[in-house]
Amino acid sequence: MHLCIFCVGIKYSIHLDVELGFTDMRYCIHCGQQIPDDAAFCVICGRPQSTVQVPKVPSAWEDVKGIGKTLASILAAGMLVITLICIILLYLGIPEITDVWNYPVSIFIIFNGVQDLFQIDALLVFYLLFIFAITASITLLLKKSRTFLQEVRMEPVKEHSPLYTVCTLIMASMFLTLIFQVLAAAALGTEYAHPNFDEYSHWYILYSAAESPVYEELISRVLLIGIPLLAIDSIINRVKGAEMKPLRRYILGGGFEFGNKELLFLVISSILFSYAHLESWDAFKLIPSFFAGLFMGFLYLKYGLYASISFHAINNLIGYSRIIISSSALNVAVGLIALAMFAFGIAYFINYTVKSGRWMMCRYEHFKKRHG
Repeated sequence: MHLCIFCVGIKYSIHLDVELGFTDMRYCIHCGQQIPDDAAFCVICGRPQSTVQVPKVPSAWEDVKGIGKTLASILAAGMLVITLICIILLYLGIPEITDVWNYPVSIFIIFNGVQDLFQIDALLVFYLLFIFAITASITLLLKKSRTFLQEVRMEPVKEHSPLYTVCTLIMASMFLTLIFQVLAAAALGTEYAHPNFDEYSHWYILYSAAESPVYEELISRVLLIGIPLLAIDSIINRVKGAEMKPLRRYILGGGFEFGNKELLFLVISSILFSYAHLESWDAFKLIPSFFAGLFMGFLYLKYGLYASISFHAINNLIGYSRIIISSSALNVAVGLIALAMFAFGIAYFINYTVKSGRWMMCRYEHFKKRHG
């Protein structure tokens, strides 16, 4: 997700021509520009760096950041537990969906808002596909997050796990949602519009909770980022003979460089994703949805479709949990987790913004160096 993608208190390096990573940074001993921690040469001025490594003595601030990262990891684990409970409830809701198995399902895309194409009378089939896709995505997220236990134990890691990155981006997204939807609306003396789920049947709520994380990622990330990149890379391949990624990369995402065309479609897809929310929400939703689109697009490009679906699923299911979880005790736990997410979201959004700004400045300096 590198326009606005970032990680609280973590010193992470950025590969300027490859991808936005998350590793500790240091500075060139000649020009003073920020460079990757393991770089033998400066990526800006090209001069060699000293091979003598001076050991760092952790400062009190670094200790505080370490504790903060550990607490954020524990919070991420709590978010995952709530999500898993909701997924189980989605499976338990299959008999309820079976009662309306042939209810028409709208097939739509987003361009100038939501554009309906046609309908299929197969609600149960789609519901099963959606919950299986969410399950597979969360499972792959956990499989790819082998370093997560080290993060919980406050042990240093070279690169944060996808689970940590997904959850901290959700925290930053929640902060934006509260600022622009709740506080901004209150400051203007109005209430933000939102779907009234109390008017919907329980089966419809279950279906909506399963549909959005999967279907919206397919039409927002694959259709608006992956497919356009496939088309452009195919043209470049024919004209210049440049090597293309395997076809599955353009569908499943992951491993993309963050060049001009990737950033272009990341922004376009985020704008369209944001605008599509106007139909059920209002203008207060535009900015939070735009940044959420950036975050999920970043995850799609960097890690893969499983990561963007996981972001969408964890974010949405925590929101739906007050409706689909009947336990009062669990709902209290969800409320406490939501408060903690907001608190950590402030710090993560600020830090991600700073990291993003530094990345863009380094990219600009690199551009000036190459083009005079």
